[in-house]
Amino acid sequence: MRSFEAIARRLRPQHFDPVSPGLTIPLKRDKVFFHSGDFGDIIYCLPTIRALGGGRLVIGPANHWKTRLCMTKAHVEIMRPLLKVQPYLTSVEFSEKPPPDTDIDLNQFREYLITEHERMKKGARRLNLAEAHLYTFKLDLEECEKPWLVVDYAQPIPDKPVLMHRSARWRNSSFPWKKIMERHAHHAVFVGLASEHEDFVKDFGDLPYRPTSNFLELARLIAGCRLYIGNQSLPYAICEGLKHNSVLEVWREGPNCLFKRKNAIYGESTIVYIPKIREKSMNTKLEHCPLCGADSAEAPLFRQKTDIVQCQSCSLVYLRTHPDEEATMLYYQQYADDHSHMRLPKNFEDIRSSGLRRDYFMQELLNYVKPPGNLLDIGCGWGAFLANAREKGFTPYGVDVCHKAANFASTVLGIPTVCDQLDDCQFTEAMFDVLVVIHTLEHLMSPAAALDRMRKILKPGGVLAGIVPNIGGFCSLTMKEKWQWLDENTHYVHFTPETLKATLEKHGFEVLHLYTHTGDYDDPELRRLLGQRDDKDPNSEEINAAIKELWEKGQGEEIRFFAKAI
Repeated sequence: MRSFEAIARRLRPQHFDPVSPGLTIPLKRDKVFFHSGDFGDIIYCLPTIRALGGGRLVIGPANHWKTRLCMTKAHVEIMRPLLKVQPYLTSVEFSEKPPPDTDIDLNQFREYLITEHERMKKGARRLNLAEAHLYTFKLDLEECEKPWLVVDYAQPIPDKPVLMHRSARWRNSSFPWKKIMERHAHHAVFVGLASEHEDFVKDFGDLPYRPTSNFLELARLIAGCRLYIGNQSLPYAICEGLKHNSVLEVWREGPNCLFKRKNAIYGESTIVYIPKIREKSMNTKLEHCPLCGADSAEAPLFRQKTDIVQCQSCSLVYLRTHPDEEATMLYYQQYADDHSHMRLPKNFEDIRSSGLRRDYFMQELLNYVKPPGNLLDIGCGWGAFLANAREKGFTPYGVDVCHKAANFASTVLGIPTVCDQLDDCQFTEAMFDVLVVIHTLEHLMSPAAALDRMRKILKPGGVLAGIVPNIGGFCSLTMKEKWQWLDENTHYVHFTPETLKATLEKHGFEVLHLYTHTGDYDDPELRRLLGQRDDKDPNSEEINAAIKELWEKGQGEEIRFFAKAI
């Protein structure tokens, strides 16, 4: 029997070098694959079988590898119904030992696991279990980013759109199961083993149980649910193979089930975005203005290529046809990723020097309110402005729907931060001296209700300070449908200085100062447009003067405001 150490000594880097996409191993047509499990490992090996052209899958106990389960014929019978419906598997069989005609021993992926920690020490990222299989056989890692499981039909459970599961292993004690139960227990069921259900109920409260006799029955339920919540286990592997909406309780010691997809939430701490089960369908068309309630059917188009209209009663510009709200919430989870301007800082210098600290705005805020006092940043991102506020003497609090950002603010910066929408936060009345909404109001589906809520949690005389895009700005009026901040996916309302002032006053605020500026907008783009209009050098003093004139006329690209609760 080969020991792990003996295998490790023989490994060379070239054994695991990634290769170009599309490269496959030339083998005979009906290949024979052998695997010894565990259950999840077999599900995660399937992208590799598919990438190699498919064939016979033989499952049996391992001769040279330690596995948790010793695969038996009974285990294969539980798996067989699901595996048989996969189009790239010609047959599924049990064997006490690898068949003599085996082409690919999929257990070789464990050789990668032996070297994983050494690779990570050298800067390589941890691969998930599907990638580990692909990597071992020098296949394109992106192969596991598309669904690799199918079912014959989905089986939703009436009035139970959420499935939950938690195995006895791979647990994270910080994962917010209690909060999840508060939100979803009334319309959820538990799947998995009866013993796992009994254990879960003991810890978190009553939840109906739905037994299944094999993996296909389980996969049908997962395919039919609207949200799956569980830890790193066999049911989650099936959910991943289907690429279904999910929340994963991440095992910190071995987070090897993380995949690149938009509809998966990975919970590594207490701060996790917990999707809601919303009844609104995709492309919900508003019947009334979100601010004044006027009939939206009468509102004329403000932009021709999108359903952005202008209310004839209050003049608010708003997105009449909304995209799916939960899909939008999942989109926000990417705001902390490297491609985003809101990406998480890499080091202390990033935290200290980030432009998101907005020192210019903080200095203006200090003209209207002095520390100490409680300051809440709604839409705080990873907490750059909150860190600035703490340095100035405020007691900071944060809210953001991106759980990676909220987790960073809470665990790294040490600032109490909630991952949720404002209307779901348990803040008490008159709790805060300052509320900050920097590029947040335009993202709110119901600005009127949100402002009423803000007014309640703000102390009388407290200050509301924020920034929003200016739909009446020069670039907006010039570029129309091509204006960067139009954003028909996440910007639900568009203010001008006049409509913003009227909105704030209507909801119990006295405007202290409101003006426009270029701010976060693309300054080179603004200068280019002005240069074309005036036939001037974009960096000339004439263009500088023209920009300042736009600010004074209320045509800067963003609106900054400070208002007092009355």
